[in-house]
Amino acid sequence: MRLLAVDDSPIALEMLPKLFPRPEFAFVGVARSGPEALDILSAPGAAFDCMLLDIEMPGMDGIELCRRIRALPGHRHTPIIMLTARDDGDTIERAFVAGANDHLVKQNRVSEYIGRVKVAGRLLAEENRFHVERRQTAGEIDGDGNGVPGRHPFHISDDLTIDGVDRLILPFSFGNYLTQLGREDLYRCKMFAVRIEDVTVHYRSTTTAEFCSILATIAEGIAKVAESRRLLMAYSGDGNFLCVVRDSKVPDPEAFEALMARHLRAAARRSRLDRLVGVRVTVGAQTPPCAHRNQRVRRSLERALARLEARQRQKLFS
Repeated sequence: MRLLAVDDSPIALEMLPKLFPRPEFAFVGVARSGPEALDILSAPGAAFDCMLLDIEMPGMDGIELCRRIRALPGHRHTPIIMLTARDDGDTIERAFVAGANDHLVKQNRVSEYIGRVKVAGRLLAEENRFHVERRQTAGEIDGDGNGVPGRHPFHISDDLTIDGVDRLILPFSFGNYLTQLGREDLYRCKMFAVRIEDVTVHYRSTTTAEFCSILATIAEGIAKVAESRRLLMAYSGDGNFLCVVRDSKVPDPEAFEALMARHLRAAARRSRLDRLVGVRVTVGAQTPPCAHRNQRVRRSLERALARLEARQRQKLFS
């Protein structure tokens, strides 16, 4: 693996390359500031498998650097791990919104640094995830089956990445965000799930551009209805969006669904995508995340999906 470490501390820059043994880590580049890192990344042939960014740097901090790296075409999906001495919820959230995939407190053990870099690199490189830009969903997408409905370069159960949709992050990053929250911040969080009804029908009857446009429009609707700048969400496949809000009051499921229907109708009028007219969603009730860190992600997602399925049954028999 080729790593790039960015930190304004001379001690950290001397130490970080020594943490990652050769030959597995073939190269560890260092930069002392955000602008220096951007110069390195903008050079012809610059290629890195993972980046470690210190959050607290003078001038351009690590979160702003992360945001700018994500704007570089060659590094939109390179794993980024944030390093900081702070573990407050606001800092962690801003890092993930900017495009970070993980967050490490600097006091962690050396073995954890190595392990997290390996996991990030392996998961984000091997998943072969389908990526699409939000602006592309209005037209054709490379590899979308030449616009043939139902012919997609991904399975219905695959999670997708739609770049350019605010607050929509990878499921891998979503899980890391939940894991990194301290107990006090966790108690201020609520989770819920949103599901596209009859998603198989939409998957089979739309082109890839149309299906991705539906996903992006729903994600934008969730952010609009939740009305929270402390919302994070991930699309996990099968029509499911996983959401977490902190210090926010979200409408109850019935009201949320009604507002989503209004959003989808308005989006259909603005766009040329008639498919949006027939799209409906089910919204599960909010639930607190699991407090046990080792089981937090799995149990929290199970809780949110269980509330979602309970809402589906309620609608079916009402």
